[in-house]
Amino acid sequence: MTDNLSVTTNPKTSSVTTSTTGLGTPTYTSNWSGGSNSFNGFNTGSSSAFNSTALMNLIRQLLSLFNSGGFGGGAGMNGGFGGAGMSGGVGMNGGTGMSGGAGMNGGFGGFGMPGGFGSGYFGGQPYPFNPVSVNPNPIITPINPIAIHPGSTIWGDPHFVGAEGESYDIKGEAGKTYNVLSDKNFQLNAAFRAKGSDQTLMGSIGAVIRNENGVYNLKFTEKGELSVNNQDLKDGSYQLGSSTIKKQGTNLTIKTPEYEVSSGLKSGELSLNFKSENVAADGIMPHGFWGQTADGDGKKRSGDQGDKAQGGGILEKLDGSISAKGDTQTFKLYEVKDLFDTNFANFNRFNGNTGYVGRAQVAASGSAD
Repeated sequence: MTDNLSVTTNPKTSSVTTSTTGLGTPTYTSNWSGGSNSFNGFNTGSSSAFNSTALMNLIRQLLSLFNSGGFGGGAGMNGGFGGAGMSGGVGMNGGTGMSGGAGMNGGFGGFGMPGGFGSGYFGGQPYPFNPVSVNPNPIITPINPIAIHPGSTIWGDPHFVGAEGESYDIKGEAGKTYNVLSDKNFQLNAAFRAKGSDQTLMGSIGAVIRNENGVYNLKFTEKGELSVNNQDLKDGSYQLGSSTIKKQGTNLTIKTPEYEVSSGLKSGELSLNFKSENVAADGIMPHGFWGQTADGDGKKRSGDQGDKAQGGGILEKLDGSISAKGDTQTFKLYEVKDLFDTNFANFNRFNGNTGYVGRAQVAASGSAD
């Protein structure tokens, strides 16, 4: 049986309206200081640069009137010297102006429009355009997938096998809750309980999944009890947006776009097993008691083991360094408020935080010393 829990979002729509405007007798005005350009009173756009489309339209209109002598002053459009005509004196293409050389057809031509001795549209450097050089073959650097080593698990009081095969123990403190895995939109916390006088176990786990449907808070206990958003669920399969869960007795499997995490009893004690083809598929590296071992560096570190071990030699400190063997304080940085706490300060990745700004690591408040 598969149950679907979903949230429906109404799609948004939009429309675009276009129109055209005819042109009569050609006139052109331009605000060269950054205002609007217009052609026959039709606004061609507010711009800090000359409007090239309107200018080219103007030139085409002028060429269509070329043989009519319409714009000439003095000796006219095609006159020998150009007088005050369009192609003389300060003619359209005069001197070192619009197209360089002489006027449009006139004999002399002054400095042309928009001017400036070689700074016109086709003379000298194009004005006011600044072409940008684009590399047609940019370098693309592939990121290798970071998969999880087979057998990655947490079990017993509690024993850890990391993503690259690391072995270490973290006793923690009975009655406290710690972050096990923090990644973008997926988090696992575990509540530790006492076992005898000097050991601890995971009494329950809390998973938070966030996706297109919303946020799901899952609680699973060592008795095989499962609830999602405070709703008790029986054995079966359930769709949680782009994620799924399946409960069968005292076994639970959670599948998200990046992870497959299964929980059950090992020797009567709650355990967690991890699988992933690529923990960095979303561009965010995981953290947490277990999650930080999925760093893809290929280095299998050894950590402290035994009833008093607290992750020394494995756990990362706030400055990015690895705690020394025998360290019994750094584990405190991973304590969270409850099973569904995604707002803890240290090493939180749930909201997509990489833990770095540029190349400098962000140090959260608190100290392991």
